[in-house]
Amino acid sequence: MKSALPFIGLFLLLLICGLGLWLVMAEPDEINSSNDPFSEKSSTKTIKKESGVSGISKTIDDRGIAGNAIKTKSNAKKSSSKSENLTLSIDQSLGDGSIEEEGRKISKVEQKKLAQLQLQLFDAITRKPLNSIEVTLQYKFYGKGEMKDISSLDEKGNANFSISSVGTVQIYVVTNEFALYSKQVYISEGDNQQKVYLYKGGTLEVHAFDKNKKYIEDISVLVRGNLRNRWRRTSTLNPYVTIFDEKKGLHIIKNVPIGSGDIAFSAAGFKNSPYYKISVEKDSVVSLSVQFLENPIVSFRLINAQEKIGKISVTPQGQSRARGFNNLSGYRGRRGRRSFRSFDNTHQSPTEINVNNEGLFEYELLDKNTQQLEVYVEGYLPNRVTLVKDKTSYDISLEKGHAGVVKVVDKDNKILSNVRVTYTINKFKSFKDSDGNGTVKISGLNKNEKVNLSLSHANHLKKTFSWEFDYVNQNSTTVQMEDGKSISGKIFFGKAEVADARIQLFKDSSRYPHKTIRSSHDGTFNFGALEASSYSIKAYHGDYGVGASKSINFEKDKNAVDLFLVEEKSIQLKFVTNDDVVIPDFEVVLTSYMDPSYIVNCKSNEEGYCEVKNVVHGRYSIRTADPLKSIKSWRITVPTEKVLTLKVVDKDLKKLLITDSSGQIYNGPINLSMEIRRSTWPIDIVTNDNGEKFISLRNHRYMRDFSLLFESDGFALTRLGPYRKSSKIPDVVKVVLQEGENYRITVVNEKNDAPVAYTPVEIWQGRMKLQSLPTDQDGVVKFVHLASKFDIKVYAGGFAEYKHKFDGSVEKEFIVKLMRGGTLKGVYPMDEELSSARGYLRPSNKRVKIDADGNFEIGALKPGEYELSISRSLKNGKTETEKIPTKIIIVNEEIFYLDLNNFRKNQTTLDVRILKDGAAINERGFLRINDRSGKMVIGVNVNNGKHVVEHIYPGEYVLSFYYKGKELKRKITLTLDQENAIVVKVPQAILEVSVVDESGKPINKVLATLYPGEKYKIKETYMGQGRVTRGGKTTFSLMPDAPYYVIVEEDFRSNYLPQTYGPFTLSSSESKKVTITLSIARQLSKIKIVDEHNKPLKNVAFYFLDSNNNIFQRRDWKSADLFPYSNKKGFLPKNSWPHSTFQLFVNKEGYESKSVQILNTVSKNELIKIKLLKAASINIKIIDKFQLPISVGLLGADGKLLDLPTPLSFRKARKISTYIQNVSSGSVKFNNLGQGTYYIGYYWNGSTNLISKQGPISIRPAENASVNSNFIMP
Repeated sequence: MKSALPFIGLFLLLLICGLGLWLVMAEPDEINSSNDPFSEKSSTKTIKKESGVSGISKTIDDRGIAGNAIKTKSNAKKSSSKSENLTLSIDQSLGDGSIEEEGRKISKVEQKKLAQLQLQLFDAITRKPLNSIEVTLQYKFYGKGEMKDISSLDEKGNANFSISSVGTVQIYVVTNEFALYSKQVYISEGDNQQKVYLYKGGTLEVHAFDKNKKYIEDISVLVRGNLRNRWRRTSTLNPYVTIFDEKKGLHIIKNVPIGSGDIAFSAAGFKNSPYYKISVEKDSVVSLSVQFLENPIVSFRLINAQEKIGKISVTPQGQSRARGFNNLSGYRGRRGRRSFRSFDNTHQSPTEINVNNEGLFEYELLDKNTQQLEVYVEGYLPNRVTLVKDKTSYDISLEKGHAGVVKVVDKDNKILSNVRVTYTINKFKSFKDSDGNGTVKISGLNKNEKVNLSLSHANHLKKTFSWEFDYVNQNSTTVQMEDGKSISGKIFFGKAEVADARIQLFKDSSRYPHKTIRSSHDGTFNFGALEASSYSIKAYHGDYGVGASKSINFEKDKNAVDLFLVEEKSIQLKFVTNDDVVIPDFEVVLTSYMDPSYIVNCKSNEEGYCEVKNVVHGRYSIRTADPLKSIKSWRITVPTEKVLTLKVVDKDLKKLLITDSSGQIYNGPINLSMEIRRSTWPIDIVTNDNGEKFISLRNHRYMRDFSLLFESDGFALTRLGPYRKSSKIPDVVKVVLQEGENYRITVVNEKNDAPVAYTPVEIWQGRMKLQSLPTDQDGVVKFVHLASKFDIKVYAGGFAEYKHKFDGSVEKEFIVKLMRGGTLKGVYPMDEELSSARGYLRPSNKRVKIDADGNFEIGALKPGEYELSISRSLKNGKTETEKIPTKIIIVNEEIFYLDLNNFRKNQTTLDVRILKDGAAINERGFLRINDRSGKMVIGVNVNNGKHVVEHIYPGEYVLSFYYKGKELKRKITLTLDQENAIVVKVPQAILEVSVVDESGKPINKVLATLYPGEKYKIKETYMGQGRVTRGGKTTFSLMPDAPYYVIVEEDFRSNYLPQTYGPFTLSSSESKKVTITLSIARQLSKIKIVDEHNKPLKNVAFYFLDSNNNIFQRRDWKSADLFPYSNKKGFLPKNSWPHSTFQLFVNKEGYESKSVQILNTVSKNELIKIKLLKAASINIKIIDKFQLPISVGLLGADGKLLDLPTPLSFRKARKISTYIQNVSSGSVKFNNLGQGTYYIGYYWNGSTNLISKQGPISIRPAENASVNSNFIMP
């Protein structure tokens, strides 16, 4: 017997081991292998994840990534029925991940293997492997914590890391000797290898302090802009660690990648710093001084309170922005052109504030976008405070309100407590919870108030309704809430409870999920507060499968439904080449369109097949792990056919061949970006194992007419393109880096010559921006440029804009002096019909939002003249533009205040009706009103045949109505003291003009100009509508029943005399043909304009009066060969002069205006020399601002408004030399005057109706006279 004991012991040992192995390997019974994703049959397995288990992940990722979570094999054979009662659990006391079966410890547990990542590091310049350095790897998978691992390089330059998950991830490689490296990589199960090429970087030193110059020890780094290409795109993972040196008070950031970009800093309790433009060079140190400002505090003082107030609530109202990005570059995660959507009056949670010792309530503004604050005091009407810049104290006048009571009950009229009651009164919004009596008291109501209520409770349906509060008859209301239905249950895999499964509730009437939740740690879920309807539930888990319920029709209030997950072989992918050759070991990532966080990884086997299990149904995009490959049809829909064959193709790669000017291959750091529509996006350069560089751009429909920009330190910017589309880029892109000329620009404050650091300096070539480079801490920017002439533009915060034409052939270094500029402050009447308004300042292109009280401010304006336009958004949905007819004179470091409330008092109205066959039209058109210089005053769409201009200044205008693509014009005069109305009739009248010579032969190329009105005036030069004839004919569309005239003139190469036709009037739909004959004119080839030293003057303007006293100032239209100025030799055109004696007027800016009589006896070649002396001027200073914009004109000795030729510079600026509109302040200057006596005339704005005149004023040659205006508004 004793001899048998060893055998019995051995037998028992084998039996126990076999039983243990069987228990681990066996699969629970009743596994349904059906491919039906919604099968309810399942096996039994319970998995409980306890936080105390060492080495085991707390969560199971629903993307098929389980990390270290415990899972038994799902493909094991079915076991006997004995396993039905098997319960698997992790015993928290074991601590080693063991599993117990009814108290028995099972030691063997299968766990997923970690992925291995091997990094091979190279010096990017020498291309040699690195060794003997320490490497830190940082990464963060979506939805998981940040990870950091440290390894040392072996002799081959390899660093090995274990990765806890698989998928696409952004990695950061940190070393002590090289700049930070970042790359987006794909991690698959098993071994992964990546080659990393490192460059040397720079160091950033930051002095961070508060307003008291006290150092701040804890700051964080924020980067944006071009830095996202080298410092990488925005991520919650911040690899930039600041080291604080207490002795120096410095934050030191090492290993900063070289290049330029934007950087900012944040610190708890302070505002984020502004972004600084910095440029980092190899082994350089960039220093920054950053002053952190505390969040502003506003205080409130309560007035008219009937009792002592100890607490108020404040709710900020601001502007939130939702960002969207267009993926133009073809790389996942790359940000393209940004678009913004604004949401006004965003409600936020109220903050309760207690009174301080001084009787004030202080509120900290945490959001810089806050524009208004809602202040609520219990028992009083709510107040809305509009924040004003630099104002920190506000008085709030309280007005006692009335109170109403809301009582909440269920369907059985039982009181409900803890019901969230949200109430909205006008724009004020707040909430309270019902008390133990089911009541909510709402105070601060007007006598009659509309109160919008929204009630929510966990077990009841949400209810909203409008309550018409009446403090006498309707001061309380009872709200009955209906019971909600609920669906609850558990998620199982067999008998195992499944945690963290995604569960979606669908209404049978919709294909979109009604609610989405996750199962709890024990697999339970609950959908509450449901209305009576038909629902279904779907659940899925990446490891355990999918499941679905049948349609659920509520038979009772609470319904219990358990879901059983089954593993589903959702799809099978097969990867082949274009020649149908299978591709083994090919890795892809499937990303759900419904939820971008849902990612599935897949790798093909030797036969090219890849099985993807438990995939949620929906649309997916497929991205390859190989950066050089792509899928031909990269969008799929699940479920799909059993085997989906996908063709793998090579990406359309363009090889980069980068050399210097000597032809040597350049391997240094280089930045590539794409410029399209004046915006740029960084583009990645892909380098293969042989060091060859490639780029790949998707042929996107938005990528049209773009250029490629190559930047590298020490070389000039290289621009290739433009390319019509990406397919037009050659297969080999040859880039030759040119060394060019070295330039240095220093930017300083004009007032104290202090350097302006980290501000962008833009380099422009014509209308094209070439570069934007930041100054360093000394205000210096250095760059290489090929051209010798270019423009410099500087836009620095707190300074006026700066522009300068740089001539590199004369200077290689230049100092830019920035001035603070002036400020425009004003107030605009916010009428009841307005929903919002915004101001636009020209020519600065600055804009400002006008607040609810009508206040606006624009700072840092360059000294000069500006014009303001207001874009008015009306409550009826219309938008109209109002031009403020006054000159805004900005002086450096001074404030120009514009009170438009006074202007409004002097405005009139205009009622416009558009009629067709006597009735208002229902067709859309655009109404525009221009002043006499052609600048738009009002512009608005008209939809129903009528529009009332509520606010417009008296004066003369040109009204245009655009109807079916045709512009119809007429002159109008508006007065202040009467109702102004105009009728516009459509359809238009047609005028066909034929131009012939004296023999009746058509003259092919003639400029015909149509003017509204009855007589040509030189001040209306810009009102004309010019057309060049073809074959001697052209047509005009006219506004019916409005007077017009036409001036016809040939170009100066021919010798025809200009002619006038009109005035005339046509009726609606009338067509008229007129023939205008041009006669041969006189030639005078030697009319020469010189200065006092007999030097010829070019660009001298002229006009003449004929025998009928008609004024002819020729049109300035080079495309029609009309350039009515003297040439560079000082001669006027030889053709097109009257045969009779005429008066010739000449004018050039900076010289006197002069008239000369040309006799009819002067021969063709006789020299007529007109000598112009230096100009005199008269400057009229306006001491007190006018209440109403007026026009100021220059009168001659006879008291009549002077008509002088318009100089070239005035024409380009659309100005009239002797008649200036929209004057209310500042000064008015008349230039180009000769010796003589003049008067100053004051006119109703835009008209020739004289109000009063000032003078006489006598001036000598070249005298600059100055007088104060004596005008008094009648």
